[in-house]
Amino acid sequence: MKQQRRSARVIGTYSAIAAVVLLVVLVEAWVSRRDAPAPTTPPPLRTNSAPAPALNRDIRTVLAGQQLYRFYCASCHSGASTASSSATASNLFAPAQLDQTADDAIYRTVADGASTGGMPAFAGRLTDAQIWQVIAFLRSNTLPSGTTALPAPPTSTTTATAQPAARARVSIPDSPELLPPLVFARDGNIWHSDGNDTPLRLLTQFTALEYADQPAYNTQTGRVAFVTSTLPISSATRLSVSALYTMKLDGTDRQLVWQTERGSLYLPTWASDGTALYVTFNGAEQGEATVRPWRPQIVRIDLASGARQPVVDNAHNQAPAPNGRQLAYVQVQEHGYATTLTIANVDGSNPRVLLRADLFSGFLAPRFSPDGKQIVVAAVGGPETDAHGVPTTAQLRAPFGALLDWIAPATAEAHNGVAFDLWRVDTDGSNLRRLTSFGEDLPMAVFSPDGSDIMIMAYGGVYRMKSNGSQLRRISLLGGHGAIDWLP
Repeated sequence: MKQQRRSARVIGTYSAIAAVVLLVVLVEAWVSRRDAPAPTTPPPLRTNSAPAPALNRDIRTVLAGQQLYRFYCASCHSGASTASSSATASNLFAPAQLDQTADDAIYRTVADGASTGGMPAFAGRLTDAQIWQVIAFLRSNTLPSGTTALPAPPTSTTTATAQPAARARVSIPDSPELLPPLVFARDGNIWHSDGNDTPLRLLTQFTALEYADQPAYNTQTGRVAFVTSTLPISSATRLSVSALYTMKLDGTDRQLVWQTERGSLYLPTWASDGTALYVTFNGAEQGEATVRPWRPQIVRIDLASGARQPVVDNAHNQAPAPNGRQLAYVQVQEHGYATTLTIANVDGSNPRVLLRADLFSGFLAPRFSPDGKQIVVAAVGGPETDAHGVPTTAQLRAPFGALLDWIAPATAEAHNGVAFDLWRVDTDGSNLRRLTSFGEDLPMAVFSPDGSDIMIMAYGGVYRMKSNGSQLRRISLLGGHGAIDWLP
């Protein structure tokens, strides 16, 4: 009898706890929906009767589409045997089917989604131009001869030509200023600013179907690392072929570090002592018969021996800490949809999540502050913040975040969209702060050598601000899908 009463008390206690938890979750879901802004109306789509624009297949467009594909499409259309894969996903990479499908039909599938395969609509996430960039990438393995190539760059030191920003989501003041000492990528080549009132210097002169990108400078060696990409040249793979180089800051003494046979290299970063490079590799392993379009791996290359060592699987966008003991990176979760900002020992051991997947939809290009205490990262989504960028809901969501996403999925989609903003977080995961609200296109940020400022390169221009997010302004219209590094 006593045992029955004890069991009844235990059951009653657990029932009360469950009721409280459910009540909290339901109240939070109601508050989130009440406070969320009304969903924005996506841009109007072309009617089915409207003619498709001529598909631009130059390398800039194709590689822009490749970047978008990596971020928005690859987790589902990777060809991997995961729960998220479907017949639709695997068929996407059948050249014969693509050849028989009109560009308009592909556009409509991407824009409107495909209910039979579970593919969401991207009309509210990608602009019309971005959808066509993705289509250009999908078509890139059937490029006809005579494809439009980049115009030949100038043969002498010159200035880059400014272009207006593609779109402005919020009002950011324009403040034309001298660029500080930088190396950056734009229009398929690497450029150098010496911080003075002198013309920008062109360090590389790649033409036709080779595209230089993502420079990184190392003070110990005085060298710049960067990658180049070429378009796929056969229907066997959708992966571009890449090369990793280093060169002196004046563009001379270019040395090949790694030339891939099947796969792409992305975002090289230096070990602090300059003896090694880390790079994201996306391709087939040696002896593997099938190339999967998206299975990223962080690889360390010893520059003395050329030896390559995998560090972290299913991860990309790595950043070694200034002290050489830690590595920050974007970890792809097993189911293929979500990513986390993760920090680990420099050899990949003891990983620890800094920013969770239930708060953010994705991350790009984390970078350490010079003292190694903070990380700045571009991200999509994120918790609500106050006027100072401090999250107001992150701690509340922590116990129930995943369940809330299931109960109230519309809340997250109502205001996140495709826009990236910059966030700063301490390396122990504390003091998360939103630094921008400009909703830029693939921004990449870097701290100044003294840690006081942050420089940002995005499609809409080059921005500068204090490391706390204040004094944000656009100092140049020389934007692009590239990368940037600040020289001492």
